[in-house]
Amino acid sequence: MFIVSRMAVDYHFPTRLGDALVVRSRIEQLGRASVEFDQQAWLGDKLLAGERIRVGCVDRGSFKSRTLPADVRAALEASAGVKAGRPNTDVPETLT
Repeated sequence: MFIVSRMAVDYHFPTRLGDALVVRSRIEQLGRASVEFDQQAWLGDKLLAGERIRVGCVDRGSFKSRTLPADVRAALEASAGVKAGRPNTDVPETLT
């Protein structure tokens, strides 16, 4: 199970209900028991918001931190091209 342990959002422009937004998400860093994501919300070519989210893997019963399951780690590494404990440097930084 994952919990959000940290979130920081930079709002640049407002949006309206019904706007067709594009949300881009990438893994920034993969830790032993956590994953850090960068996300951006776009309306056309306008960056509306950028955020960084850190989620932690916890035991469902005790809520204590636990190592990412091997299958989850493998799927995250394959989709992001990132190895555990190292930041994702293959994708240029686009948050402003």
